[in-house]
Amino acid sequence: MSLDTLPYAWASVGVRLPRTSTLQIEQTMPKDPGHLRVLLAIVVGPLIAATVVGLVLLWPNSVKVAANPNLQLVDGTVQSMDLVACEGVVSDQKSCVDIAVKLSGKRATETVTYQHSIVSSTPIPKPGSKITLQRVALGGAEDNVVYSYFDHQRRSSMLLLGIAFVGVALLIGRHRGLRAVVALGFSLFVLIRFTLPAIVANESPIAVAMVTSALIMLVALYMSHGFNARTTSAVIGTLFSLAITGALGVAFIGATSLTGLAGEDSLFLRATVPGLDFKGVLLAGMIVGALGVLDDVTVTQASAVWELHQANPTLGLQGLYRSAMRIGQDHIASTVNTLVLAYAGASLPLMLLFTQTGSDLGRIVTGEIVATVVVRTVVGSIGLMASVPITTFLTALLVSGERLPPRTSVEAAVTDELPNVDVIADAVSGERLWRRWKKRRLNQKHQPP
Repeated sequence: MSLDTLPYAWASVGVRLPRTSTLQIEQTMPKDPGHLRVLLAIVVGPLIAATVVGLVLLWPNSVKVAANPNLQLVDGTVQSMDLVACEGVVSDQKSCVDIAVKLSGKRATETVTYQHSIVSSTPIPKPGSKITLQRVALGGAEDNVVYSYFDHQRRSSMLLLGIAFVGVALLIGRHRGLRAVVALGFSLFVLIRFTLPAIVANESPIAVAMVTSALIMLVALYMSHGFNARTTSAVIGTLFSLAITGALGVAFIGATSLTGLAGEDSLFLRATVPGLDFKGVLLAGMIVGALGVLDDVTVTQASAVWELHQANPTLGLQGLYRSAMRIGQDHIASTVNTLVLAYAGASLPLMLLFTQTGSDLGRIVTGEIVATVVVRTVVGSIGLMASVPITTFLTALLVSGERLPPRTSVEAAVTDELPNVDVIADAVSGERLWRRWKKRRLNQKHQPP
């Protein structure tokens, strides 16, 4: 039953209220109090200043990877295929395919041929497929050029998927969806223009990850949810949870002797970026990866506390915390499961590979490749679970300190004479039952014998 229907409900059971009672009740709904905004500014101000200072100190000075002038990537379309014997192999068996590709771009007038092995793990492109070739000028001579398959072109499909994502966000989220998309674009900009170049420049991966997380957190949360005390309490809760995630990551990366060199990509990176701290890169990935899930949880908890406070401004710190934690416990159960399944899904081919080796489960889990995924998942989950009570307590502490305006005489009657809305509902239901019984009795009297 809403506040708008209370005067009519009470009138049906013989209780009359002035017309202004609903308005007076709604006037007690809390707003962002001035002292809370000052307190939050004192807490968040140093965080913003530290983020700006870290961004200035760690910003990379135009890090560029030296490109090989004799190696280029060119796009083209497959024209035809011919089954032939492989070059350099003395055999009459035709186990290779000569693929003719018409190039595009600056070399649109050229049609080149490269050889593709049938037994290769790389799939053979079909005629009409748009692919990317690797062009190598041997010895720097343009008259001795070799082409090889590099990858399929996916620009059109990826662009279509991105447009669909933005369209759904705008259709369902409206202006909030637009702000969320802009915040996502900013996050990608920070990762591409600051995080990755700074790590390649041999800056501390942990420091870069913390500055990246703080910057993305501040801009994304405030841009998506507005500048208010509710969002600020979520920011503070996220910050504490990230600190816990980072501390656990440092402890268990050392305790499990993880090197950060478990995958082929790390080994390739080791050869191209000498001196890189791979343990730091592993920890930085944990921190940035946890940020995305923490944002969702902390904002939800902060909103739950504020809504509970607005629904019942008389709830104190303990009441707000208990009520909001019941919501948070449900959120924890679903979100942790989502996080574990996301990491498991990303590592599914790897786990399938290990099942074919005949090793026991304990040896598979404790191997560095799988152990890295396990540590990342468990550390992120602990930080996620810790964010719920931390954010709930901080937000409840903030809103419970608000001073409520004095009650009017009508509000006193509402809370003192009939303190429970359920009482009103029971009374209304009883009145309706009595009217139905009376109407039935009258109908029975007027029925012919």
